[in-house]
Amino acid sequence: MERVWTAILDHIRDGLSESAVWLLHVLAELPVTALASNAITAMLVEHSGPVEAGDAWAPVEELRIRNLVQETGGRYRMPSEIRRAIVGTTKEPDRHAIAIESIPALLRHYTEQTDHWIAPSVSASPKVAGGDP
Repeated sequence: MERVWTAILDHIRDGLSESAVWLLHVLAELPVTALASNAITAMLVEHSGPVEAGDAWAPVEELRIRNLVQETGGRYRMPSEIRRAIVGTTKEPDRHAIAIESIPALLRHYTEQTDHWIAPSVSASPKVAGGDP
């Protein structure tokens, strides 16, 4: 199946936007099984710069309609046979460059999410007399 996807990917890449090709490689390279839509959007915005609200999601749709990405329960994942075909046909320096750009963007996104999750609980914490909680 991997060989079939390798052949298919050669033709599919030509019809994808630059952002969709980048995302295709990101999803193949990242050591995660599925990502929430807001995490994907954060990486795309960081890669492409500010975009119109609907345009940020266009690369994901390009991949989804070609069955390169599957949505399950609000999370998006790339099937392993497609992942292996992409990794196997991409040069190591290119894969490294994609990881260097995408992983920090993903970590920044989750750091911001953590700040939002923690802030309400910190402000609701009981105060200890004479010091911090």
